[in-house]
Order: sequence, then structure tokens, then C-alpha cells
Amino acid sequence: MTDASSLRSLRCPNCGAPVQFPPGQTSVRCSFCDSVIEHSAEALTADDHAHVVPGGTAGSSPAGGSPGQARRFVIKTRNGQPVVIEMGDQPGSAAPTIEQMYQGSRSIPAPAPVPNLSRAQPARRSSGAGCWLGLFIVVVTVVPICLGFTASVPGAGSIFQALLSGNIQQALGDLSTLGTNIQVGSSGTILPGANDGPPEAIMLTNQYPATRSSTSEHRLVAVSTTTGKLLWQSAQLDANLYSAPILANNTLVFTVSGHLLVAIRRTDGSTAWQATLADKVTCLECVRLAGPLVGVLSDDGTLEVYDTATGQSQWMVSAKQDQPHGLYLLGQRLAFMDRDANDHGVLRTFDPATGQETTAQPDCRGTDNYDNYADWTTPLFVSADGADFYLAPFGGSTSCVQRWDAQSIKLVWSTVLTQSISAINSPQPLFSADSVYLAAGQSVLGYALDQGTPRTVVDDANYAFNMLAVHGGDVILSAQTQRGTTRYAIWSVDGTSGANHWKFDLGENPPLDYGGIVDDNKPEWFVQPATDGLRVLRVQSAADNKSHALLHETLNWQTGKTSGQLSTQLGLPTLILTAPDWIFWKNDTLWMGMEQELVAFDAAQNKMIFRWP
Repeated sequence: MTDASSLRSLRCPNCGAPVQFPPGQTSVRCSFCDSVIEHSAEALTADDHAHVVPGGTAGSSPAGGSPGQARRFVIKTRNGQPVVIEMGDQPGSAAPTIEQMYQGSRSIPAPAPVPNLSRAQPARRSSGAGCWLGLFIVVVTVVPICLGFTASVPGAGSIFQALLSGNIQQALGDLSTLGTNIQVGSSGTILPGANDGPPEAIMLTNQYPATRSSTSEHRLVAVSTTTGKLLWQSAQLDANLYSAPILANNTLVFTVSGHLLVAIRRTDGSTAWQATLADKVTCLECVRLAGPLVGVLSDDGTLEVYDTATGQSQWMVSAKQDQPHGLYLLGQRLAFMDRDANDHGVLRTFDPATGQETTAQPDCRGTDNYDNYADWTTPLFVSADGADFYLAPFGGSTSCVQRWDAQSIKLVWSTVLTQSISAINSPQPLFSADSVYLAAGQSVLGYALDQGTPRTVVDDANYAFNMLAVHGGDVILSAQTQRGTTRYAIWSVDGTSGANHWKFDLGENPPLDYGGIVDDNKPEWFVQPATDGLRVLRVQSAADNKSHALLHETLNWQTGKTSGQLSTQLGLPTLILTAPDWIFWKNDTLWMGMEQELVAFDAAQNKMIFRWP
């Protein structure tokens, strides 16, 4: 699939920094950690198979070398796809110079040395005379130099433009990232701007500062989705941070860094406060905002609640079971599943302000009259309006689906399943005006919202189903064949009778695997409901490593007929294309953290409209 001339850019498998193959060459040295990456046309050996780097690309799965330790990697082809093979340490490595560090895929030869600018610090408050003196120094030293190297240093162009437009505050703030290579990480979201400002992308990033050190830094950043301006960046976070929860109110952003809960000011990215947690937090759904309070359920089972304004601890409790699976907001109460003294599952809920506890023990009792309790791992499915939550299915010899009132924590109805049902596939039930739907293995089940009256919408042993959407009285499903070659299709069925209205064939193309490698011959698909139909989007990898595209079409709700497939190039040249790490829909715009960048696709206009950095 690849040859030396087609290799363009990728990530170093050792440190994750961007690297680029020079034209006509089959070897490149990483400017940051001094590792060597080679391309080989030879077949994989038995030893090669044992040393393939998981994930195949550097940004997501570093090979594990210690910081500054250079390694050697070889790219070969396996089953038509490029794989990265670790060959061991690279002898004779040396720490990279600052000139070398400017030779990555997003920057070209280093500029002439500029005193105190390669690691400039954010401007401090000072007197008016001090500000004018600082302005004079910046204009006199930076402006002439910017004329020669704005295209050479990441961030220099935006500083120069800010100076010319008179926005001195922005220019001084941007100096802190001068020459820095910034990669968008695996966590991100789009949030309303502070004080009703334009929407902001708040993301975890991996940054390589323009210094002699090759050690990367993890920081949260906020970027305007209208102008692309870097609004702020946080202080350095935990060095081992890979993904993180990101929550916000109007003034602060909250995240977890190692054993710390961190509150970051949305005005300038400075740290408002830090609170030490009982343990680390690997469950991203274990941090919740509850009005003026924020609750964190740590890996050791400690639930602690903090004041969002001050970071002061308000109260804490300990669960019997560690390694929690989720912290929920039920009405205005924080809740999680735990175990009682008999190891039966119990729902524990807490008033955020006082810590007063209320418990409930979901019990599925069938005709055998035996208790079948929920487990501590049983998920809760909260309705979109937060008024109810569901457990489905749970129990042992007898399984139930239950609806509970989220305010009173009282059971509304419980329905015993009359057939053997495998685990629920959909992460969240889907709701119509009068029903809730669940996909479970070969079946799709419907329940009347008022009394829980059950019905089987679809039951077919030849397929495994997942929920995609609800439109009026119809349920939109993905159907995966269970016999022979695996194929996929989208079905629209009547939510009452189960009558199939239409099917849309997707062939062997699999659903989107977030962060996974996209096969050249099998574009990965995902869907999004829209007013005029169901949008079907596919991420397509290209053999030339530069024409990767997003395929887009809309299926008519009534007929399933396509509007016609359109192709839009992503503009992300890379040797191995990975699917987005995260996506977020804002009206007609799809925002994606992909290939260490933030990109946006306008589905209404069928074009890419945003790219950062």
C-alpha cells in the first residue's frame, strides 16, 4: 500500500511528536527524541510480529521508551496495512538541539535566535509605564524578526498579526506558546462560551515546547470555534494524563490530573484551586457538577464533594466496593451503585449539600419468588430530561426492566422478561413520545412509558442489533449479520408492529471505532439524526496517504433513499489514518478531535470549515 515516495507525515512511535519523511528517502530521525523511523519493503518476520507497536501510530500508543531515550522503528506492510515495529534502542543518540526541534512536520528551519522569546512567560500585571516599555521592546525586537520567520515558527504568525492589529494583550499571551507544537488529545468538548460568549472547544493537549528538553507537557486549552483564537491554556497537568473528564460552569473548568481535582479560570486559564483526591480517577463518568458543588468518585470508592468556588471539601463517604463504574445525577442527588453487607447491589444516593444518604435496592422477583438483586456493576440509564432512570436488564434466573422516579428514588414499574436476553448493547435507551426502546442481542424491546407494558419489536437470530435513533413511531437500528461474512445495514422498523419500512446496505464497512485505525478498503461509518433525514458519514482512508476523506449522505426518513454520497477531503495527510478520538455535534457542524487536530465539518454545506492548530 505504501512506498517511500508516498510517505508523508506521521507521529513518532516513541514520543508522539510529528515527523516527516523527506522526499525520496526511506528513513527519518525524530527531532525531539532522536528515534529513527524507517520504511521497509521486506516481509514481516516471525520476530517482527511480536514487536508490532499497538495501534500502529505514535500519538496514541507510545512504545514505552523513557523520556529522551532514542529508539528504532521500521514500517512494514501486513495484510495490506502499514504496521510499526519496534527494533530496540537507537545507539549513539544525543539530545536534540533547538535548531533540530524546529524541523517537525508543522515547522521548518529554526529562526535566528531571539533573546528570551523561545520560552517567554505570560505577561504580568505592571504599571502603565512598564506596559509601554514592554510594548516598545516587543515591537522593536519581534516585528522585524517576524517579517522573516512567521512561517517558520508555530505561533509566530498569530503574534505578528495581533501586533499589527493593536491587540497587544493577545500578542503577549501568545508568546507563551511561541514555537510550541500542540497536539489535540483524546478528550475534548464544545461548550457555550463564558458569559454567553461564542462556543469554545476545551481540549486536552499534548505540547512540545521549543526548548532543549524533549519531554511533552499536557495542558487543557480553550479555542474559539468562531475565530480559531487560542483563548487560554492551563498550567501543566499530570505527565501520565491520557484522557480526562472536562466539565464547566460559567466561570470555571474542572478536570482531574493525577490525584488532584483542578479548577481552571475560563478568563485566562489560571488555576483557581486544586484539591487532593483520595485516589486517582480512571472512570471519566465519575465526576459530576451539582449546582454550586462538584462530586468526585475516586477509584478507591471515596465520594467527596467540593465547593466549586473555593475547592473546600464539604463531605465524603466511602463505598464498600472500589473501582466504581459511574457517578450519576438523579434529580438533584448524586448516586452510585455499591454492595451491601451481603454483597447484593444497592443504590446509594446523596444530597449534595448535606451528604444525607438515601438507599434503594432494586430487586427483580419473578414467578420463582426468589430475590434477584442488581449488582454494583449494573448501569443506570437516565432519561434525557433527568426525571427518570432505568435498569435494564438485571437479575439472575429472572431478569427485569425497571423505571424509577429520579426525584423520589421510588420504583414506578418493573417488568419481568419472559425470554432470555443478552446484555444490552446500546449505551443508552432511546425514547419516543410513549415508549422506551432497548437493543439486546438479537432482539429489540419496547416498553410503554406509563406502565412498562412490554413488546418485542424485532427478534431475529441472524442479526445483532444496536439502537441508532428514533423518528416518530419508527426505530432506526444497525443490523450486523451473525452468519457467514459480517455485513452491516441500517433498518427502519415500526416501533409497535416491528414491520420493516426500509433497509440501507452498508456492506462490510464497520461502525466507527473511536481512535482505531481506518482500513483503506472499509470506511467506518456513524450516523446523526437531522431534520431532513438520517445523516450517514464515513471516514475513508486513502492509499496515497493524503486524500483521506469524509463521505456524507442523507437518508430520507420515510423511504431510506439516499440523497447521494458526497466526498470531502479531511486535509489531514498521514501515513496511518485513525478515526476521531471524540466527536461533538453542534447544530449542523461536526467537531472532531482527529489526528491530533481539531477539525470541523459543516454537513449542510458539505465542507470542512475549521482546523486547529
